[in-house]
Amino acid sequence: MGKAIQDLRDEHASIHHVLSLMDRMLMDYTSQPTVKLRYYNELTTFYKVFADACHHGKEERYLFRYLHSLNDAKIETILEELKGEHTQARLWVSQMDDALFVEDLNEFARCARQYRDLLILHIEKEDRFFALIDGMMEDEVQRVIFSEFELHEEDVIGYGVHEELHKMIDQWGEIFNRK
Repeated sequence: MGKAIQDLRDEHASIHHVLSLMDRMLMDYTSQPTVKLRYYNELTTFYKVFADACHHGKEERYLFRYLHSLNDAKIETILEELKGEHTQARLWVSQMDDALFVEDLNEFARCARQYRDLLILHIEKEDRFFALIDGMMEDEVQRVIFSEFELHEEDVIGYGVHEELHKMIDQWGEIFNRK
């Protein structure tokens, strides 16, 4: 597997892990609402920064741009579908944010579950698609795209933010894997 595609698949694993942790957070009936609000705000931050700005940004700006250059009608159809799902994911996160703003934990949970369901199917679809296109991409193309990914992370989310987000995930794991 090429470096760029592997990077995206590794991020898929992280997002999938957070979706699982979110399920545990939503099922936590022992924490006070203020505690839940804190964790839910952290979740939406993760989704906006890591899943959208970083991950979806890398896909849309670099990988999809390269794939568009291949002028393949089947690939174009898949890319449009994936981009539409990215847009829908952004809408669910926005609605999660809106629910948190008015401290409506039930609405947050409803939107979070819709987001989770969308992302689980989306990640499965992308992983299948990435397995197909990986063999079409030369190693040099993968290296160039991966270099663009690294610059994107620094430009869009900032140096060291990726690592801080992973620390936050680890903390959630410690707390919510015990409950």
